[in-house]
Amino acid sequence: MMGKLDMNLNKVIVLEEHQFFQSERKEAFENKWLVGWGYPDNAQWGYYTNFHIGAEWLDKNTPIIVVPKMESIDFLKMFLHCMFADDTDSFSEIYNIDYKGRPIKSQVLTSVLSQLIVVSFVQIIRKITRKGLLKQYVSRSENLSNVRGKINMTVNDRVNVRQARFNKVYCQYNEFTVDNPANSLLKRALLFCKMMLQTIVNIKNDSYLLAMSEVNRLLTSFNNVSDTANLSATVKTNKLYKEYEEALTLAKKILRHYDNSISNVSERYEEVPPFWIDMSLLYEHYVLSLLKEAYGKHILYQKEGEHKVRPDFLYCDNEECYILDTKYMPYLGKPGEQISVDVARQLSGYSRDNKIRKILGISNDNSLHRSVPCVVIYPFLSNQIENNSFVGKRIKDIIVEEPYYYDFYKIGVPVPSLNQS
Repeated sequence: MMGKLDMNLNKVIVLEEHQFFQSERKEAFENKWLVGWGYPDNAQWGYYTNFHIGAEWLDKNTPIIVVPKMESIDFLKMFLHCMFADDTDSFSEIYNIDYKGRPIKSQVLTSVLSQLIVVSFVQIIRKITRKGLLKQYVSRSENLSNVRGKINMTVNDRVNVRQARFNKVYCQYNEFTVDNPANSLLKRALLFCKMMLQTIVNIKNDSYLLAMSEVNRLLTSFNNVSDTANLSATVKTNKLYKEYEEALTLAKKILRHYDNSISNVSERYEEVPPFWIDMSLLYEHYVLSLLKEAYGKHILYQKEGEHKVRPDFLYCDNEECYILDTKYMPYLGKPGEQISVDVARQLSGYSRDNKIRKILGISNDNSLHRSVPCVVIYPFLSNQIENNSFVGKRIKDIIVEEPYYYDFYKIGVPVPSLNQS
């Protein structure tokens, strides 16, 4: 188990999610991503980890790493599901990476971070290739058989006239092309992503094959683009291609992290920049991808009710309506564990929200006493190969009644595991 001061990791403190750290309050530990002061579940006051995993510096000399309670999670599969389902540009809210921060030496979570970087970059490139690559005017100099643009008299005299090569003329011209510095930088970063996947993924499972297939598919859009990117060059983009600025920024960060050398991918594998991943939000987006796959337009995500409340999901068809909310609480799958009073109050509030009821098509005039069933979705780790548990099933057939509250139910949706067999 994690949670001890591991002297073999250069005094890196390795903890799990929701774990007590220390009771002495320190100014240096305030406003951190991974730990916060509090007393969860009426425990003692102190610093605790939260829903975030990742790495950061608590002070100048003390790095901390927080790992998931559930071991062997197939993060690549979760990231890919989120990427393919995300049409709200909210995937970037799941994580944060401080590329400028001082790296932390660690063999923990390096693979997870690298997979996240790859998927984040691939997601942006997917958006770009849907629109088509940006074309720009690029200055060319070439020895041609026919005049194009203008003749460079000085160079032409040296390479052609003095050599009695009268069938050639050295020209300078501008070409409107996809083979420009912006696309060259993106292609090189995409090639880095491919190399990163080949280096960091130890288990070449279906998730790895899907990721590699998507990277290779995107690379075909860059067939006519060179990969001789210059990181110091100023790259201009078109305002109509807003994704380019984000993509170029991330591409430079990827290439600079590895010193623009593919051979450094393995060498830089054992250190990470400060970063965090919100496991609660990651699980929420993963479940969203499964629900969308199963129920399509019948699933509404983060619809706003009165007072700006937002249940995770609303489901409604001609026969049934549900309010569904993910709770990153694996313990809910244990025998005898019940939904907490706070969670019950939260979902009950959603079910009585007039704006949300209207979205679900429930009229208060003729359904005054009609309640909306509330469903809590919780995670568990399964070593069995799990297909989408929603596909081909109605929600009423897979929910489990919560005995302590009226019209409350639970569904366990497994987190994908690297140990699936």
